[in-house]
Amino acid sequence: MTFRRGRRLGVDVGDARIGVAVSDPDGILATPVETVPAGPDAIKRLAQLVDELDVMECVIGLPFGMSGREGPAAIKVRAFCEGSFSQ
Repeated sequence: MTFRRGRRLGVDVGDARIGVAVSDPDGILATPVETVPAGPDAIKRLAQLVDELDVMECVIGLPFGMSGREGPAAIKVRAFCEGSFSQ
């Protein structure tokens, strides 16, 4: 696998807020960008950030429980992603 240079947007989906960070072009360091309120306008704001920050890829965190299995939080993140990308 070859490494592609470019900035990545890290997204941490929560019930009330969505944490956003961006990496440097080499993918070494991530810096917090902002906290986006969760809700109907969240995807619009995330898309704006992708454009503003010249992001090549988004990485969305998928939480696992202590057992190593997906739990209720992971189900919510998957639902957020499925709803977001089907619009």
